[in-house]
Amino acid sequence: MNEIKVSFVLSKQTMVLIVLALGVGYLLGNVFSVSGFTGQTVGTTTTTTTTQTQPTQQQPSKVQVSADDDPSKGNKDADVYVIEFSDFQCPFCRRFYTQTLTQLEDEYIKTNKIYFVYRDFPLDSIHPGATPAAQAAECADDQNKFWEMHNKIFDEQQKLGQGTVQFSDDDLKAWAKDIGLNTQTFNQCLDSGKHAQEGTR
Repeated sequence: MNEIKVSFVLSKQTMVLIVLALGVGYLLGNVFSVSGFTGQTVGTTTTTTTTQTQPTQQQPSKVQVSADDDPSKGNKDADVYVIEFSDFQCPFCRRFYTQTLTQLEDEYIKTNKIYFVYRDFPLDSIHPGATPAAQAAECADDQNKFWEMHNKIFDEQQKLGQGTVQFSDDDLKAWAKDIGLNTQTFNQCLDSGKHAQEGTR
C-alpha cells in the first residue's frame, strides 16, 4: 500500500480566518444547543414582567349642602338641585355665567328639570370686590331683582376685559341704578352692611 503525503502551506491570513471560523462556529453551536435549531434566525427576547397594582377605589364622599334661603330659580320639586358656589369677581365664575348658565337655563331650568340655587363664596384674599358685590346682590334681592343685579355685575366686568376686574362700591351703586332699583334704599342697604354676613355662612 502506497502512502500519500500531502503537505499544506498556509499563509498567516488563512490561519487567522480559520481560527475566526472555528470561534464563530463554536459560539453558534452553543446558541443552537441552548435554543434548539429550527432553521430560523435566533433572536433574543426580553420579557418584562410588570406587576400592576390595582388602584384602590376611593369611595366618593357625600357632602351635605344646604340650599339655604339663597336666590334660586326653576322647579323646587325637581329631582335634581344644582347649587352654584360663586364669587362675583372670579373670572372663572364669570366664564360660567357667560358660557354655561344660559344653556343650563334653556335646557334644564326653564324645562323644570333642575332647581338652581346661587350661593355666595367670595374669595376675599384675591377678590376684594367679591363680598361687596355679594352684599349688593342681596340688597337688590330685597327689591326682588337679585338675578338682574347678578347679571349686571358679571356683564359690566365682561365689558372691562379678561381676568380679575376691579370695581368699587360706587360702580355697584351705578349698576343698581341702571337696573331700575330704588337707589336710596339700595345705597342705604349697601352702606349699612345689612347683608354683611353674606358669604360667611
